[in-house]
Amino acid sequence: MKFAIDDIEESLRSAEVGTEETNKVIENLQKIAEELAKDRAETVKKKFVLVSGLEGEDITETPLWLFQVEENFNHEEVVPLINKTTDYYKNSSRKKKQDVSTMEKAIRNIPKKDFSNFGLGLKTKEPVIIVKGS
Repeated sequence: MKFAIDDIEESLRSAEVGTEETNKVIENLQKIAEELAKDRAETVKKKFVLVSGLEGEDITETPLWLFQVEENFNHEEVVPLINKTTDYYKNSSRKKKQDVSTMEKAIRNIPKKDFSNFGLGLKTKEPVIIVKGS
């Protein structure tokens, strides 16, 4: 929920909080707002990477998955990180483990949170297929 500074100031005055205290509260809130604005400005840009489930096939018939990574991330590290995530999942102490014997099964069955722990934002659990335009 968001409140305007004027609304907060009016609420404090109607509660008969002194002018000096009201001014201190408003100043503190403005400092917090400035810090939050700086944090938002420093967010890291992202890029998308498509990962193929199979090698050496026609790209239009290959299942693809969409991952989001930081802009300065080396896209060639995505597949090794998927493998690390798979190893992490295999070695975890989860009661119900899904089949992760292939990359396709791993991407479909491993929770998104596990991928994000390795800096990969999995955007599609189901494969995406490329269609050639005319």
